[in-house]
Amino acid sequence: MSAIAAGFTYLDAITLLMTGISQASRTVQPSVAIRTISLAAVSNTLVKVIIVLSTAHKVLQKDILPGVLLIVFAALAATFFVE
Repeated sequence: MSAIAAGFTYLDAITLLMTGISQASRTVQPSVAIRTISLAAVSNTLVKVIIVLSTAHKVLQKDILPGVLLIVFAALAATFFVE
């Protein structure tokens, strides 16, 4: 949950934190770090999509939706296939 919340605003911090913890202390498995970073990236993408949908012209809103949906579904699928 904290990864999703952190991804709303700032993706770099959660990426650096999880990478550092995973490599240095070995208390976090790499697969957990990957899932955390992926969930943060998806939430960050969704926040940006919401901004575009609330401020952009209707034509742009229609144009971005297929690509965004593909990105989100691919990232979520990859997140849960990591072992």
